[in-house]
Amino acid sequence: MKVAVYRVGNETIYVERIPSNAKLIKVNGYYAYSKGRIVRRVITEKPSDPKVVIEYALVLRTSYGKNVDLKIVDHKLGRFIRFKREDGFPIYVNVKTLDVYVKHSDLRNPVFTKAIGFFLNSCGYKTKERTVMRI
Repeated sequence: MKVAVYRVGNETIYVERIPSNAKLIKVNGYYAYSKGRIVRRVITEKPSDPKVVIEYALVLRTSYGKNVDLKIVDHKLGRFIRFKREDGFPIYVNVKTLDVYVKHSDLRNPVFTKAIGFFLNSCGYKTKERTVMRI
């Protein structure tokens, strides 16, 4: 078992490295329901450092008591940080480009919009929304 070490503030986090063969799809944006309309939210700006994802996981663990699983995944597309909450699905963040990926099967998950939106906002990704349809 290979282990990566990250230092966030005065805490040391050990993250296990695992291989993966999952079919990943890049998330450029997503559709959401907001204030009686369907909107398309597109990622416009990424954070500057991948440690933001690890800091967010640390906040969830300490402040909210959530069990967050962090792993470094070696994939054919590159190296990813796999972020998985106990009540959600895994979200993959490319270490170099900070692009967000999810498994193809998770796109149809009913909580996808809420989970990906909350993750992007909490980790410092900037999104721009455009109205698609009024209901």
